[in-house]
Amino acid sequence: MIKSMTGFGRSETESGEQRFTVEMKSVNHRYLDISIRVPRKLNFLETAAKSYLKQKIQRGKVDVFIGYEDLSQRSASIKYNREAAREYLHYLRQMAEEFGLEQDVRTSVLSRYPEVFTMEEQSADEDTLWEGMKAALDQAAKQFVGSRIR
Repeated sequence: MIKSMTGFGRSETESGEQRFTVEMKSVNHRYLDISIRVPRKLNFLETAAKSYLKQKIQRGKVDVFIGYEDLSQRSASIKYNREAAREYLHYLRQMAEEFGLEQDVRTSVLSRYPEVFTMEEQSADEDTLWEGMKAALDQAAKQFVGSRIR
């Protein structure tokens, strides 16, 4: 069966606490050239995605755009760095003493300094991420190949 080299496929899948959006488009090219753009958080899955798509597509310059949303409420937690706060407070007191200034350090002011409070992202299970991404890639690839046939 003769297939066009130009095609387009799109899918959006949601499973559990994650949503993946995949868009694929291609133009004529002698060999297979897959270019994938993924969110930084999912860079470790780029090679697996490329290998997976090579099983489904034989030729063309294919651009793949993958979007990811974490729908869970547990995606980040706040960490308090006691030592950083202590050091900032020490130097603020020293500055007040050295320059004869009134010391008016409040907790709200101290909390704004870098590294006193930090956000730590909770790491998601890599296998779960891959399964979600693979489902979205599969649906987009089916649509993509179908558009090439049409």
